[in-house]
Amino acid sequence: MFQTYPAMRAATDESLRSGSAHVQAHLAEASAAHPVRGVTGEHLALQFQVAVQGRNAVAKALDDPATARSAFDHRERHLRHLFDLPVPAAQAARHRIKSTGKSWHEASFGFCPA
Repeated sequence: MFQTYPAMRAATDESLRSGSAHVQAHLAEASAAHPVRGVTGEHLALQFQVAVQGRNAVAKALDDPATARSAFDHRERHLRHLFDLPVPAAQAARHRIKSTGKSWHEASFGFCPA
């Protein structure tokens, strides 16, 4: 597609980069405060944009806005885990797995960060 339609590729590039630019400074600041080898604010901002675009496409295809909310919740959990930031108690309670009573983190990794 991009080889056939260079104008479309250029427009997509511009849109994705401008979409990620508004969060890049915040993610660069978090990355500097909590360094993770190989992770940059620019990289995280582009990944954030991928998540936004993907969640939009999936939510529209499934006709389910809860899918979009769930994707953002997952992105937040990923960033909190990456930067070793605590999960607020109210948020942790929302993400408890009903069958076990464990949080998503406890169920996945065997422990829950403070």
